Amino acid sequence: DNRPQLYKYCRIMNNVKPKQNNLSITASSKFQNHINKLS
Repeated sequence: DNRPQLYKYCRIMNNVKPKQNNLSITASSKFQNHINKLS
């Protein structure tokens, strides 16, 4: 069950500074790909 890690990751992403939005979007897409592979 990856939900606790997912919640933690989402909290981290929600706290990212606006100037880092492009980086967070890239990281988010990579993280989503990782979750999809685990599914």
